[in-house]
Amino acid sequence: MDFGKIEIGVGVVLAILGTIFSLQGVGLVGGSPIMDGNSLFIYIGSLIAVGGLVLIAFGLRPPKPKPVPKREDLPVV
Repeated sequence: MDFGKIEIGVGVVLAILGTIFSLQGVGLVGGSPIMDGNSLFIYIGSLIAVGGLVLIAFGLRPPKPKPVPKREDLPVV
């Protein structure tokens, strides 16, 4: 499995979880009496979501090109 695919997958999960945390902190999504309406979870969720987006961005980067061998490194025929 390609490392970029793992980064993208983890990034998507983190972005979704961070968004849910933020929405619970605002009070738009219910489910947890501790998190509902607690502004701390707005900030925590935002940081998690941004971290997920950063992982997605790193996962979408093109792979590094392979180095071209130097002339002296080539086998002599």
